[in-house]
Amino acid sequence: MIPAKEGVEVASFLFGLLGGVIAWVVTSFFAQPLSTFFNLRAGTAKALARYEDRVDHNPEAPVPSADWLAERKRTYENCGADLVAFAVSNTVITRLLNRFPYARFRCYPRSAGLALLTLSEVRPGTRSSEDLREQVISALKLTSPLRKKRGEATSRGTRGPLF
Repeated sequence: MIPAKEGVEVASFLFGLLGGVIAWVVTSFFAQPLSTFFNLRAGTAKALARYEDRVDHNPEAPVPSADWLAERKRTYENCGADLVAFAVSNTVITRLLNRFPYARFRCYPRSAGLALLTLSEVRPGTRSSEDLREQVISALKLTSPLRKKRGEATSRGTRGPLF
């Protein structure tokens, strides 16, 4: 028969081991994918800030260089493909993001990724480009303090910067 003191030590050890396994599962299956999502979201915001906020809406403005357009396309394709791949490979996390109890925190990585893939094919500065940009911002809940509110214009015209 095991003395009472040794039984408590064994139980403590087993509970500690169980706690470690639970912590590993939570970290591996929830925390790491969420961290990946927030990194993808930040990368998308950076790409939009780099390429969409530099477009001049003046019809007489010079056309962007072919290198700049190719870099923009490549960046948007990579961001879009990463978001779609995340949504497909992390279905549990994606469902949690889609069905978050508070609507203001619901994110749709697959929709944002598909919009970015389409945006990569659209000429910057067009109405389609701005609509797709707004879809990405809305799907990922990117905010802009200078973003146009209903019935009000920003200091830069019809749209504001991402940050």
